[in-house]
Amino acid sequence: MNNWLTYEQMTRENSGGKAAELASMKKRGLNVPPFIALSLATAKRIRGTGEIEPTLTELYPMLDERKLYAVRSSANMEDGSETSFAGLFETYLNVSPTHIADKISACLAAGDKNHIHAYADYHTLNATDIVVTVIVQEMIPAERSGVLFTANPQGLLNESVLVIGNGLGEGIVNAEVPVTTYYLKRDEDFVYFEREEDSPLMTEKERADLLQQVDGLTSKQLDVEFAIADGSVYVLQSRPITTFPTGAMTVLNNSNLVESYPGLTQPLTESFITFAYEQVFKGVAWRFSRSQALLDHYASAFQELVVRVNGRMYYNMNHLYGLLQFLPFPKLLLPIWQEMMGFTQKEIVIPPALAKQTSLWDSLLISSRIIKELVTTPKQMTALDRAFQDTTTFFHASYKTDMSAAEVKNLYHALEERILKKWDITLVNDLYAFTYTGLLKRVLRRWGKDPDSNEWHQWFAGIPMISSMEPVHEMQKMAAFARDHQLTEAIRNITTPNALTLFLEENPHFKSLFTSYVERYGDRGLEELKLETQTFRSHPLKALQQLSDFLDMPPRKESVHVEKERIPFTGWRKRVFHFLSKRARLGIQHRETSRLNRSRIYGMVRTLFRRLGVIAEAEGYIEHHEDIFWLSVDEAFDLKDYRALIAQRKEAQQGFASLPAYGYLVFKGHPYDKAIRIVENGRSAISSHQLQGTPTSNGIVEGEVLVVHHPSEVREGAKDKILVTQMTDPGWVFLLTQAKGIIAEKGSLLSHTAIISRELGIPAVVGIKQATTHLKTGDRVILDGNSGKVTRKEARNES
Repeated sequence: MNNWLTYEQMTRENSGGKAAELASMKKRGLNVPPFIALSLATAKRIRGTGEIEPTLTELYPMLDERKLYAVRSSANMEDGSETSFAGLFETYLNVSPTHIADKISACLAAGDKNHIHAYADYHTLNATDIVVTVIVQEMIPAERSGVLFTANPQGLLNESVLVIGNGLGEGIVNAEVPVTTYYLKRDEDFVYFEREEDSPLMTEKERADLLQQVDGLTSKQLDVEFAIADGSVYVLQSRPITTFPTGAMTVLNNSNLVESYPGLTQPLTESFITFAYEQVFKGVAWRFSRSQALLDHYASAFQELVVRVNGRMYYNMNHLYGLLQFLPFPKLLLPIWQEMMGFTQKEIVIPPALAKQTSLWDSLLISSRIIKELVTTPKQMTALDRAFQDTTTFFHASYKTDMSAAEVKNLYHALEERILKKWDITLVNDLYAFTYTGLLKRVLRRWGKDPDSNEWHQWFAGIPMISSMEPVHEMQKMAAFARDHQLTEAIRNITTPNALTLFLEENPHFKSLFTSYVERYGDRGLEELKLETQTFRSHPLKALQQLSDFLDMPPRKESVHVEKERIPFTGWRKRVFHFLSKRARLGIQHRETSRLNRSRIYGMVRTLFRRLGVIAEAEGYIEHHEDIFWLSVDEAFDLKDYRALIAQRKEAQQGFASLPAYGYLVFKGHPYDKAIRIVENGRSAISSHQLQGTPTSNGIVEGEVLVVHHPSEVREGAKDKILVTQMTDPGWVFLLTQAKGIIAEKGSLLSHTAIISRELGIPAVVGIKQATTHLKTGDRVILDGNSGKVTRKEARNES
């Protein structure tokens, strides 16, 4: 057979792009329906002479009169890496052998059509060089058909999109049938879908079959057409995706950041922290480089270190890694940084404009400054704490409940100068803590010890006066006072702000304790770094409700760190160990103190914008004073009628709330928000009985699971449960005091999950992907904080 080629014979050169891709898939074992292709040489000859009969005569014996066929064009320039000609050439379906000659002729003539020439001109191709041949393929009696984009063609590279509808694929392409669109985040095991009317679904087995076939292909960014018939998934054709947005690849990651800004975040918080991160990183860059030229070079990176996508906050990893390039020996430091920050994705993408700019001499100077800064970091952190106390005094003396909008703005900018622009030393302290912790772990491993074992975890527990525990200690004291003075029943019966005010007036001694607590810790709580969060300070009734959870709880015995005499080192090793561990623990202690102070700074800012919200509501610029949090900082300081804008943002956020919480995004071009329809979960229950994560606090417990998506909704029922969540923030300490253990999808050795669980002496495991999906409230599990294993003994729906 000279004119018609089998798949074993096909190449791009002899049969065109579409035929070559089909042949490649067939050779790799994909379930491709049988097909043959006319050689390009024969097609070119027919185009020149017009004689097609000999070719058809050769074809007819190969056809089965009982079957129907698909007749498709295949061109030499089709389905290339830059030009696809997708949908431009001809395809005819359900063609009987008696009608196949006409369809073949139509396909061969497709290259001469005006729209083909226009496409060629647009891509600066010579239309006369286009040679079109034809594929004849057995039709599949498709019950359902669809298209799989292995990367979202809108530009989200690590999300696949799968569209499926009833019948043949042309019904989908022509928008003639309702479709279901699946979004597959395979690197994080997320699936969700959007349906139109009564559009069909795919089973997990069918999806797995299709994905397994496609995974055998070499390209990672393909447009794959498929059909399902009689329980089998057939691959009909594939081509490279050539329609991505222009621009460089942008990587976003919320590891570590999600501890501070879990869930959805509103625009005021986004704009405030964007400014805060810019100031902090710019301050560190200046400390280390003393170069204004360097700061100017990285200006755009400073301004977009964090971004909000689909309502959630992410690090812009391109900019973060780009900024770290000015440090000496970045290849050595980055793995340590990644481990301590909890970045599980290690891919580093640095835009050329942010490549390393410093010379060897610059690096040596920067190294000397870093060493000097690290040596003096503890003293500088102590000085920062004093500056914070002075700022607190200044704020209380300056703030008035009847301030004007102009006065609010002036006080806000005064806070910027007094403390926000000095906060960069906290990032240096993070480097201090991470460096000494990393060195300590490395030394222990070299000496044959396991730094993740219970013995060594204790060195990071029981840090004297750890600030994250102060609110709990004071709450326990207040609960003891209430018990001693028979106030427990009265406290439990308080359900309104007015009732709280009356109770406090009737109990002046308790009032003194309560108001002092709110004054000192009123900004510490769940999601405390979101300005829109209702805290104990803004809503004191919440503090009383939290207190009621402590009334029947005896104080938890906290972890006690390993005594010096139990450390199995002597001589120089003992001295090295104590040198490193002392500094690691000091860095962690300062880190926790600064985080408590940071929550108080956010409390001051929150108070100012709440006042601005009251003013805006009174002027009719917003519907409710809390709508101020739907504006950016600049918008809030330029008050006008924002009601329509706020309504749009609320509607968008409502859609974002239905999306899975992606932790890692890779965009081609600029990141974008999704347009949301009705989202449904596309994954059934997981049957795996053992999950593996990273142990961060030792111990083994067995108990009932409580899945916590939003901790502020947990009013009761956490006592003696094993909490399962995406991550924790400092405000979780109140829930953790009641829990048996904690399982988190995010975290690292120095995350709050790890630090507080060690402090409380409860087992903890972090880094279990999709823990909140795998485990359900009511499941019974064994949590092994020594090995990081979580074993489900009994599922909720099992007998």
